[in-house]
Amino acid sequence: MVDITPLLGDGALIIQSFRHPYIILTDRDNQLQQEYQLPVFLHGMLCEQWYDSDDLAYIAGILQEKYIESITDSHLLIVGCGDKMVKMTGDVMRLWQQLPCAFDIMPTHAAIYSYNIVVGEGRNTAALFF
Repeated sequence: MVDITPLLGDGALIIQSFRHPYIILTDRDNQLQQEYQLPVFLHGMLCEQWYDSDDLAYIAGILQEKYIESITDSHLLIVGCGDKMVKMTGDVMRLWQQLPCAFDIMPTHAAIYSYNIVVGEGRNTAALFF
């Protein structure tokens, strides 16, 4: 395992470990280590408990209402949807396409790896993990 924390810029959290339904987040200097129970929304140094829903249409609405600034500032929104891929219907896909950033939906374990890599590259990224 490679420690990427020295590569992080200031103001970024990474996921140090994941064991469903818990993640442990840390900062660049490993001074902050906090455990959270999924689902959570993560952007920069912000980590908040998410609503107990995996309905993708509902999630798109909440993102537009409450987290619009975070996702507008982001280059990418990574969504970990649990153990399996989620298939979007056309109506749900249109809701997600209205978000002001690119998004990628994948199983949570893959989303966590992707998030750490993208944040390690210094890209401004938001994430939602179930």
